[in-house]
Amino acid sequence: MKISKTVLLLSILAFGAPKAFAAPGEKYPQTRTRVLSASEVANLSPAQRRYAINEIYARHGLLFGDLALRKQFLQFSWYAPQPGRSMAQIKGRFSPVERKNVERLGLARAISNATVKSDESDEERTDFYLSPYAGSSRAWKGERFPETRLSRISSVDIGMMTAAQRRTAANEIYARHGYLFNSMALRKQFLQFSWYKPRPGRSMTRIASSFSAVERANLAALNAAN
Repeated sequence: MKISKTVLLLSILAFGAPKAFAAPGEKYPQTRTRVLSASEVANLSPAQRRYAINEIYARHGLLFGDLALRKQFLQFSWYAPQPGRSMAQIKGRFSPVERKNVERLGLARAISNATVKSDESDEERTDFYLSPYAGSSRAWKGERFPETRLSRISSVDIGMMTAAQRRTAANEIYARHGYLFNSMALRKQFLQFSWYKPRPGRSMTRIASSFSAVERANLAALNAAN
């Protein structure tokens, strides 16, 4: 197998000389062969940690909701998207080594997010977390975080979100059940979508009582992170 010099160089810069050959286009083959050390993870930039995590999901066929990510991995023959498989099902296929590496890489990203200067805007950091369902067949039109109704979001994933993303995810849960937002900007934002059907006169408490168990758990986790 011919290895790209650029790919090999990136891998060596990140982790030292690789012990396993990389598949064409694979930047971080070590994430499937051994558990990365804390110092190796710390030496990676946020963008490199993001890519390493996405590459693990790509190996197992996650159909990324983000079209740019999907296009990026579709260049490589080893990426075989599996529509219909949830993120939880994809995670279930990880090896113990991959699971540990996702945990370590994700924790480092969460810590990095938490230590960003307070004057840095959320808009500059919206790429820390990418929904695995947004833009997929399982997402409603305009829905940014369909996973909040489809599966429980892990604490690591929530840690990757910006404060703005957590707010949007929480508001989206209420919007699904018809909460009439006091904020005209929020109301206008959701009125673009056919699935948002405001129910005037229903209190926030009454709306919350119609949440599914998954939505309740996700809302609690999102609020706890703020």
